[in-house]
Amino acid sequence: MNEAFAEPNLGLINAQNLKLPEFEKKFTLKTDASNTGLGAVLVQENKNGKLIPVQ
Repeated sequence: MNEAFAEPNLGLINAQNLKLPEFEKKFTLKTDASNTGLGAVLVQENKNGKLIPVQ
């Protein structure tokens, strides 16, 4: 049973930190969908131009 939880938890351990929103900057909404589900994440560019999830 522990093996079933090990792999998803690695994603949480290696996840990037969320950043606080900077309301003067542009927001981007990244989306994905299939026949069985959908997902979305709100991101902003950091100072290096990398998209980081916003809390």
